[in-house]
Amino acid sequence: MKFANPDAVIEPGAGSSVNGLSIDCAAERGVQSLSKNGYAVFRIGRLRLGHDESRDVAEQIMRALASSMIQSGAPSELYVEVDLPQTTIMPSEAPTRNMLMHHDGQHSSYLTPSRELVEDWQEDERVFSATGFTTTHTHKLYQGIFISDPGQGLSVTPHVDLVRVVMDAAARQGCIGVESASRWYAANLRSAVRERPLHGSNYPTLAGMLGVGTTSLRGTPLIREEAPVPLEHRLLFPDLEPLIAQCPCGQCLGETLRLFCHVVYQGLGLSASDFKAEYETCLVSEQFDLLVTNNIGSMHAGREGGSSRVLHPFYLTVPRPGGDAYERWLHNTWVSSAAAVLQ
Repeated sequence: MKFANPDAVIEPGAGSSVNGLSIDCAAERGVQSLSKNGYAVFRIGRLRLGHDESRDVAEQIMRALASSMIQSGAPSELYVEVDLPQTTIMPSEAPTRNMLMHHDGQHSSYLTPSRELVEDWQEDERVFSATGFTTTHTHKLYQGIFISDPGQGLSVTPHVDLVRVVMDAAARQGCIGVESASRWYAANLRSAVRERPLHGSNYPTLAGMLGVGTTSLRGTPLIREEAPVPLEHRLLFPDLEPLIAQCPCGQCLGETLRLFCHVVYQGLGLSASDFKAEYETCLVSEQFDLLVTNNIGSMHAGREGGSSRVLHPFYLTVPRPGGDAYERWLHNTWVSSAAAVLQ
């Protein structure tokens, strides 16, 4: 299990407090960490403010992040979107919940190739579905979660560099380098769109992104580890039954986790537990902390969350996923992660 790099953990001060960094300084540190690590952890909880005051600091940080990122070359249209609080949906009879990796707003906010790497990629190919989503229908570049209540379980948010996952999976297929991997990935996404009428999924799955398995596996959303695969999906795709019954490592508990194990084994040669050990960085938070991640170039998950956990999402959003500044930002996301992979 890996934890956040020390330079990604930032202790902001309230206003111009000399007991910590100012909001603007904290945001500058955050931009540096997001560029280097793909995530930043703001320890607002250590200021020992009340809930509303802490949430206000979190929103100030998000607004300062937006300004700093625009100055650093992000699209000038970048703005802060405040979403509704999210409670923790629990599987039946489970004491805690484990979430598998996902983008927030994944129907319209997910990793795609930059036109600087795949010239014929179109802006409208960055929307997988306009229906069936649980968050807003906007393109979320960065995801911030304010921990209103950590709950009675662990308050751990695993972070996964998706570009690294894609680069490694592409390399297994002989596609070496960021441009070759981008083109391989683009072909997988386009295939996922063509298959959508067959399975009805409202967002691209990891299996679809990596081009593994059959249509049934590529079209099965894998979100909550402990949850059973929906009966209607099993009836539609009976070839899933042997995969649900037994995963490659034989150790995974839960139908959804067993299918995830098949996906990462076929794509990367790893079991589910080995995948987590290799790719996940665990971001640990206490009450009123703010976690910010790159919502396009990475994915986040959830580990052993309790039923009383409450998150308040903030997003750094753009009105449309296109334009020269967006393509440069997305290109830099690919290239910076790819450089770390190839070192």
